[in-house]
Amino acid sequence: VAFAARALEAYLAVYVSDVDVPLVVGGEPVTLPRGTLLVRATENEGDPSAVEARVMRAAREAGERSVYRVTTGLTPDKDSVEAPDLGGGHFTLLARPRVAILTNSPVSSDTYGHLWHHLDTEVGVPFSLLDAQSFGRTDLRRYNVLILPPGGVQSVLEPNKDKLDAWVNGGGTLIAFESSAAALTAGNLGLSSVTLRRDALEDLSPYVVAAEREEAGRNVEIDEALVWGDPVPKKEDGEDDGDEVEAEDDDPFARYDSVEIPEAHDAWLRLFSPRGVSLRGIVDEHAWITNGARDEMPVFVQGSRVFLSDDSARTAIRLAGDDRLRMAGLVWPEARERLAHSAWLTVEGHGNGQIVLFASMPAFRGYQKATARLFANAVVLGPGAGASQPSAW
Repeated sequence: VAFAARALEAYLAVYVSDVDVPLVVGGEPVTLPRGTLLVRATENEGDPSAVEARVMRAAREAGERSVYRVTTGLTPDKDSVEAPDLGGGHFTLLARPRVAILTNSPVSSDTYGHLWHHLDTEVGVPFSLLDAQSFGRTDLRRYNVLILPPGGVQSVLEPNKDKLDAWVNGGGTLIAFESSAAALTAGNLGLSSVTLRRDALEDLSPYVVAAEREEAGRNVEIDEALVWGDPVPKKEDGEDDGDEVEAEDDDPFARYDSVEIPEAHDAWLRLFSPRGVSLRGIVDEHAWITNGARDEMPVFVQGSRVFLSDDSARTAIRLAGDDRLRMAGLVWPEARERLAHSAWLTVEGHGNGQIVLFASMPAFRGYQKATARLFANAVVLGPGAGASQPSAW
């Protein structure tokens, strides 16, 4: 991702893959992972040697050693319909990120520093600082990525809600964390469909269903008899044909109707919120923002905010169930009840743009390397992979 940032800053046309990429390099087969970057000589200015020199310069600056030169765009696996050709539809053209970060009071200077350091030192992305005190006078059209660090930013965003909404709809990528993410949720400014648990206590059913459906989708077993055969007819009341076949419920989600938690009970559970633990995150391996991630990763969690998402937003990282939740640190049972199956990272389309919400800091104090990669993906890949850029940008 650091290479992508530097290559885009050098005005190279860079593509990112959404599947594994098989290649033959020096006569040997090599399979590169989802998120592999591609630069085509014919789509960049200058002769191939000049383009290659620019690629290698960006690679050196990024400390990237895995650079492969290939002479054909055809996949070596001609018998597989899944293997992508380098000129096929599994590669998305990235857009050069033009990044702004909100700063100054009421932004938290501590967490702002974590984000600033990762972008400046680890990734190498240039960015502008937007003074929160004059945010209403800022022309956001100069940027296609806006980062909202934690802090009391709702007071800044509320009078500028329509302006922010129009910017995202026009193709902007809005990235928020912790309290700034909470400010965008359905129970607050309402720019995102994601909600806080405390704002959905009257009916948690849609979020329970969404979490269970995602979990079931990870281990799909197809019953061919049900697909190709005839369904087993239901028995009428009182009918007994000797078969031990139990009739299916007409409504498979009936048990979720009005799943309600009293506010007083949730307020009690919030008293046991973690101060800083590593929990198990289940990764959506088909989301562009999780490029470079495996099927699970440790995520940093602190505070009492618990985010819930249904099918309206893509949950790129969802916390595991309470039986597998804790990886390190102290987690009270009361905290497990609230945190299990909640959303840690969501990506939601909003017009031509998108809103990315992190429940906790992904680059906390510079030691959360795995989730910091997700933050870098959001900034560098987001404008092209998740949003549609207008031609004026």
